[in-house]
Amino acid sequence: MTLWIIRHGFRVVYAPRAIVWERAPDNISDLYKQKVRIIVQTMHTVFSNWLLIFTTGIYGCFIYFSRKVLPLFVPFSMIALFVISTLFMNTSVFWLVIFIFQCVGYLLAAAGFITKVNVKIVRLANFFVLLNGTV
Repeated sequence: MTLWIIRHGFRVVYAPRAIVWERAPDNISDLYKQKVRIIVQTMHTVFSNWLLIFTTGIYGCFIYFSRKVLPLFVPFSMIALFVISTLFMNTSVFWLVIFIFQCVGYLLAAAGFITKVNVKIVRLANFFVLLNGTV
C-alpha cells in the first residue's frame, strides 16, 4: 500500500495516534494461510516495485529491505543454524546448548502439532516454528 501511494505521487507521513485494526487468525491453519499471503504479496511488491524501492534513498532502501526482505530468509537461517549446531555440537558447550534448545523446541512444536495439546510452552514452540518457518 505504501509503495502504491508513493508511486502515485502522494506522501506517506507518520501518525503517532493512528489506530489500525487487523483481524487475528483464530487457529493455526488460518495463521499459516495469512503468513503465506503476506509473504507472497511481499515478494510480488519487491519484484514489481524494485526500482521505486531503490530510488527512495539509502535510508528508505535499508528500512524496506530489513523489514520486508530479510524476514523471508528466516526459515533458511533456522535450518542453517540447526545444521551448524549439529556439526559443531562436539566442539564446544555453546554449540551443544544451542543444539539441545533447538531439538527441544522442535520436538515441542511437533508434539503440539500432532497432539493439539493446550500447554502454553508447547503452543509457544508450535507458534514460533510456524511463524518463522512459513516460507
